[in-house]
Amino acid sequence: MPGSRLKEVQSILPIIARACEIISNHNKDTIIKIVKAPNIHKDIIAENWTSNLKYHLVPFENRYLEMAKSEMAIVASGTASLECGLLRLPAVVVYKVSFLTYLIGRLFVNTEYISMTNIILNKK
Repeated sequence: MPGSRLKEVQSILPIIARACEIISNHNKDTIIKIVKAPNIHKDIIAENWTSNLKYHLVPFENRYLEMAKSEMAIVASGTASLECGLLRLPAVVVYKVSFLTYLIGRLFVNTEYISMTNIILNKK
């Protein structure tokens, strides 16, 4: 679940693709499904998927059904991570910012977590 904003998809989907390659190297039966936000065209997904691994696009309206059938998820930080928490689906949460933004954020934000689920529950 690479997110619903164009820049977010462009920056996070290649990271998710690399993570999927690592997972697939350890588990050859891995099936990759990408939930496509309504405002993101499938060509954007294809252009930013930097792996040779095959994937299945999941329509946004089918996301809960597919999440319920999944063993884990890799998601952009935000609503999707909260949805995973509500469905008790283990998730790796991805968030990417520039190094300068990270440094400034560390000065003003004191949190151990980036996932809304972990922040709300205050636990891993």
